[in-house]
Amino acid sequence: FPLNQFLNSLMIKAFVFLMALTGVVIYLTRTTPTSTHPAQPPTENYVETRNDMTSIPDQRIRPLQSISRLIQSNISHVSQKYSIVIFENGTSIFVESSSSDLIKSATDQLEKLKNAPLRFATHSVDQGDFITSFAGGAIYNWVFKNEADMISQQPIEQMKELLTEDELKAIPDRWSPSQPLRAGLLARLWLRKDLRDLKVIKVLKAAPQKHSAP
Repeated sequence: FPLNQFLNSLMIKAFVFLMALTGVVIYLTRTTPTSTHPAQPPTENYVETRNDMTSIPDQRIRPLQSISRLIQSNISHVSQKYSIVIFENGTSIFVESSSSDLIKSATDQLEKLKNAPLRFATHSVDQGDFITSFAGGAIYNWVFKNEADMISQQPIEQMKELLTEDELKAIPDRWSPSQPLRAGLLARLWLRKDLRDLKVIKVLKAAPQKHSAP
């Protein structure tokens, strides 16, 4: 097991674990306020936008092979305290494992974003992959290297289709989005699709702890 892969794995686990510890608490203890700030050009960190879902396609918009890989990537991040609920396009949510209904808890968290600004932050985690987090980290998605490479090759005019009207008004004439921003906008598109459909495809839970006999 190469040392660099081991270190990268530790970094990802630490990042996701910190999201679980901080993001869930932040998200569940306060309501995200509606932004009153003027529109700003989007960046890879905490974009604020109106949540307009009128242009979201009806069909699944993320390949099944990416979802299968995402499930495998998330397995090692569940714990006795936190489970992970995954929606159709990969949107993943940390839910306290003690919840009596994990799917309802995750769906309730997601539904709170329907009328809230979709703030996000995108982080490079391993070998060209990204994690985009929403709502302080309790909600997140993976953007894998092949997907990031694909979105990086899209013409600027197509990237503009992922922006809201307010964002379009705020960007400069020669807008040149970075790869993390492109990855974040792609993850936001998947989130918007999952917000509309609320279709859970997988629940990841840690195996019950075995108690030794007295």
